[in-house]
Amino acid sequence: MSVSKKSSKKTNKTSNTHSKRIYYAFFLLFFANIIVFSFFGYFIYKLFNNQIDVYSREQIVINSIPKLKSESDVQVSAVSFVVYDPLTRTIVLSKNPNLRLSPASSIKILTALVVLDIYNPSDYLPAVGALYDESKMGLYTGELVSVENLLYGLLLVSGNDAAKTLASNFPNGTNAFVIAMNNKVKSLGLLESYFVDPSGYMDSNYSSAFQMAILGAYAMKNEKIREIVGTQNKIVHDATGLTPHHLQNLNELLVNKNVTGIKTGFTNEAGGVLLTSYVHNGRELIIVVMKSQDRFSDTQKIINEISENVYYSEVTSADIVAN
Repeated sequence: MSVSKKSSKKTNKTSNTHSKRIYYAFFLLFFANIIVFSFFGYFIYKLFNNQIDVYSREQIVINSIPKLKSESDVQVSAVSFVVYDPLTRTIVLSKNPNLRLSPASSIKILTALVVLDIYNPSDYLPAVGALYDESKMGLYTGELVSVENLLYGLLLVSGNDAAKTLASNFPNGTNAFVIAMNNKVKSLGLLESYFVDPSGYMDSNYSSAFQMAILGAYAMKNEKIREIVGTQNKIVHDATGLTPHHLQNLNELLVNKNVTGIKTGFTNEAGGVLLTSYVHNGRELIIVVMKSQDRFSDTQKIINEISENVYYSEVTSADIVAN
C-alpha cells in the first residue's frame, strides 16, 4: 500500500511537470507568433504607407507636363542637345540626345558629387598643381585649402588643379576616385556614361546629352552644389587666410536671373559643352549642349525657343504611360 501511494505520487508529479512544460511551451509559442506577426504587419504597413506617400507626392507635384506649341525649328551648331524636365522626366526638345560624346569639364559636377559623399566641406587638403595647358584656380603645390574652397575652384573656373587635389587625397588615391565616379553614375542608372579622370581633360570620357542632363538635375538637388554653381564671383583663401584665389564663373549665362547653373566644358575634341539649369514658368529645366561651336549662343537660342514655344498642359494617363 505504501509503495502504491509513492508510485501514485511520483506519477502525479511527473504528469504535473509534463503539463507545465506543455503549458510553458504553448505560452512561448503563442508570444513568439505574436512577435513574428507584429513585425510582419509592421513591415507590410511601412511598405504600403511608403507607396501611398510616394504616389500622393507624385499626384500633388506632377500636375503639368511641358509641351511644344508647334514643331521646333531652332537652329544650333551643337551636334547634340537636349532640354529635360526632371520633374516629369520628359525630354522637351532634343537633337541626337543619346549620341556618345566627350563631356569635357562638365563632368566636374560628378566630381563634386563624389567629393561630397566622402569629404566634409570644412576639411583641409594639401594642394596639387596642374599641367601648364590645363585650366586652374591657381593653387600652389602643398598649400592647405578647404574642400569647400576647392569646390568653388572646381566649379567656377573649372580648375583641374582643384580636381587633382580632391582626387589625389581621396582614400587610395585618384584611381579609387575614378572608380567611385563610375560607381556613382551606375547607381543613378546612367549606364551609357564612362569616365577616366576627375577633370574631364581626357577625351576618352564619354556620355550623352540626355545622361548629362539627368546627372545635372541630380547635382542640382544638392544644396551645396546649387549654391556654388549659381555664384558669379568668389574670393577664396588657403588655411592661413593669406593666399587669395580670385574666381569668376565661366558660365556667361548667369547674368540671366532665370539661369541657376550649372557647368561649362571644353576641349578641342569635345568642342563646347554647357549644362544649364533654367527656370521657365517656375519649372527648372536642364539644357545640355555638346560639341558646340558656340555653347552660350546655342543655349541662348534654346532658351528663347523654350520661352516662345513651350507651355504646360495637365498630365493625362497617356502622358504618365509615355513617361
